[in-house]
Amino acid sequence: MDIQSIKLIRTENPDRWLWAAFMPFQNEETARRYLIDVYSRAQAEHPDRLAYRNVPAFTSYMNQAVALIQDSGRSNQPWARPILLYYGMMSMFKAWLLTRLPDYPQNATVLRHGLSTRKRKRNGFRFVEDDIRIQREGLFPIVAEALHLPAQTGESYTAKDLFGFIAELQPTYRLLFKQESLIPVFFSRSDDDILLHIPERVQDYFHCSAERLADKLNRVGSIAFSAVEFGKAAGHLTLRMTIDPSSSVLCTAESVWLNFQHPWFYEDKKGDHYLWLGNGRPIAPIPELLAHLMLLFSLSMLCRYDPPLWGEIMLDNQHAEQILINELLDLVPRKFPQLMLAIFTGEKSVLRVE
Repeated sequence: MDIQSIKLIRTENPDRWLWAAFMPFQNEETARRYLIDVYSRAQAEHPDRLAYRNVPAFTSYMNQAVALIQDSGRSNQPWARPILLYYGMMSMFKAWLLTRLPDYPQNATVLRHGLSTRKRKRNGFRFVEDDIRIQREGLFPIVAEALHLPAQTGESYTAKDLFGFIAELQPTYRLLFKQESLIPVFFSRSDDDILLHIPERVQDYFHCSAERLADKLNRVGSIAFSAVEFGKAAGHLTLRMTIDPSSSVLCTAESVWLNFQHPWFYEDKKGDHYLWLGNGRPIAPIPELLAHLMLLFSLSMLCRYDPPLWGEIMLDNQHAEQILINELLDLVPRKFPQLMLAIFTGEKSVLRVE
């Protein structure tokens, strides 16, 4: 994901600020200017013509997305929320794809979901154990590729895996599964160095020294880490971060902890960071945006095509995973638009309540 800059927003009402930021994408005149700029920077032929052609579809997708996601946030109906959310998310992704693929949709196959789950649920079904599998064709693999994160056809994730990529759900995740999937980290400065501090219990998961952990992180990301002895915080391993001066991702030392991107690190909506622990699962971590889409696909299919099972999970108060699902349904209408705004604008907004 190509995030070029960051801004810290202090606001009394994050939801109001966030939806106001989408309004230029819902109006044809301002959306056309946006599309002309996007196509011009991509050096597309005839950006004016492309923008004029695509702006009706772009604004329609966006208006539908905003309406559905907002309605899901206001609804207390468990029968409707996952369906509203998933189809709202799909529409917002379709609007964004028009900024990257001006001819989208090229054919009917790209309109498929691009994901699948088991059609027949077994006895004793638990949602957290359900597999969500990536298909070769459809919206999901196209979105992943447009984000420069090509998905592996046939790869599957359990709902538990996907919940584990979302920082705000960690307290309930730990309660239900008696383990953590993300561990909080923090940053500091020492002279010209930027230091990353990770709780020492990370060694219980990776079974390695600070030097070996730095080596593991260096294999999968573009930031260079090295172990240090000075500037250590009590109870933490400390790694130095080497920043490429030409990098557009890490703009300044002052903003590194807000504009820090690495495939093994996740972020909550306040801008705090967490290291993914893996827990011995042979899967690759995926961006939170894609985890949201996969979870809501599975929930919406379950809600839509198996209402008796959905009602049993969400209405009986006998399933502990109901707590995790409800927290997700509360979180996504607020966090998903914030993540999407960053890829529409190339600017990450960290919202702090005053």
